[in-house]
Amino acid sequence: MAAAGFGIAIVPDHPVLRCMDLKIIPLTDPDPGRTAYLCRKRGALQPAAAQRFFAFCQAQLSQGAAL
Repeated sequence: MAAAGFGIAIVPDHPVLRCMDLKIIPLTDPDPGRTAYLCRKRGALQPAAAQRFFAFCQAQLSQGAAL
């Protein structure tokens, strides 16, 4: 849905994500057995709520917090 311009998504790592027009940002995960990413479509306008959530996640990750 993120690639279609419907906001952002937190999803497990999957090779298909690299074939899509997405900006992929790895998230810190307390369980080293699983990897998750925060994705959004490059250059697409996002709803205000999606923008705020993305900014929140970036701020948390820059502080070293695990999401």
